[in-house]
Amino acid sequence: MAENLYGKPDNDWQKIMYRTALMQNYKASIKGGGNTYTYYTGLGYMNQDGIIKGSNYERINFQFKSNYKRGIFSAGNNVVVTRSTEDPLASEIRGGFVGHILQSAPTLEKYDDSNIGGYGGSYGDMVNLFNPLGIIDKNLAERNKEVIKAYINLYAQLEFLPGLKYKINLTPDFYFDRNVEYAVIYDWGLYSNDITSLSEERNRKNNMLVENLLSYDQTFGDHKVSALFGYSYQDNRYRYLVAKGKGMPEGLKEIDAATIERTNGGYSTRSVLTSIIGRAFYSYKNRYL
Repeated sequence: MAENLYGKPDNDWQKIMYRTALMQNYKASIKGGGNTYTYYTGLGYMNQDGIIKGSNYERINFQFKSNYKRGIFSAGNNVVVTRSTEDPLASEIRGGFVGHILQSAPTLEKYDDSNIGGYGGSYGDMVNLFNPLGIIDKNLAERNKEVIKAYINLYAQLEFLPGLKYKINLTPDFYFDRNVEYAVIYDWGLYSNDITSLSEERNRKNNMLVENLLSYDQTFGDHKVSALFGYSYQDNRYRYLVAKGKGMPEGLKEIDAATIERTNGGYSTRSVLTSIIGRAFYSYKNRYL
């Protein structure tokens, strides 16, 4: 740390970086139906600023649910789709972003027009410490995450005889996220970035569950009989992709524009599980098996 503190600021970085955050949450729904059919539709929106400057989370979700029954046939569905975006805090820095704020020296200048980027630079023994205001400036360092999720349940059922039912359940769900980090040239004293860089990661998950269930449940006087036989199939798939590069013109956020260190990679996995289910139950006056 510098020994001569004359003319240096006395910044309270917690006071500078923390704020009172606003959260907005809105919901609207419609439901209705009749004797054989009911439905529910809902739409929601949330926007929440983090208590640390530079952080934000936004989400919109949609749900549709319905049930139908006529005679021996019934069917229904439940569909939920969500899309969210967020501005995550820098996590690769020492102590995480919260710890970084706590470690920032009061004598660190908030702004310095003589530095590239316009923020004060670290000095002395302030090694591996960013300027907290600079790292949240989206003109210098941008971090975005987008997530899309869909959860779906579909079913259909037939009751052939009183107590004898066949039911099929289909439950696919999907998950996709995209993470982008972009940085331009800046100078923060002991920590600087002398070349533009861009990285993008994508994760995708597809899961499918299929259940076939045949059940029987009936009571004859003091006798109760129930049985279940089923077969299920579950298929889980995952894919990961990443691409990185450096040296693209400022403002051009395309990996193909990188002039050096352009790399990419990825992998995928798959797992499948099949199951057979069987169960039988008998009771007499609800006391004996």
